[in-house]
Amino acid sequence: MKKPPVLFDLSAPDTDADAGDVMKWMISVMDRDDKALHFVASVLSQFLKNGGLSEKQAAAIGKRYAIVLEHFERGVLHIQTGGAPSGDGPTNITHISARKVPA
Repeated sequence: MKKPPVLFDLSAPDTDADAGDVMKWMISVMDRDDKALHFVASVLSQFLKNGGLSEKQAAAIGKRYAIVLEHFERGVLHIQTGGAPSGDGPTNITHISARKVPA
């Protein structure tokens, strides 16, 4: 029997991954309350729009990547521990489900 394909792999990116793949990974694993999450998403948007990063952006993302990677390797991110904070934030939609409809 064939194993089903892996749909989501949250392993750290390879050392030769481009900046876009690194930032997509970071956004996937960063804690929702991490103050740098918005910054990483913004730089990723600029990367996709412009096809690259400025030296200043690359340096800042490199520093943040080192922090996120260190947390990931220690296994302390919310995605690894289930420790997402509970808060009394806005009642926005936080989950969207998509299921295959039976034929």
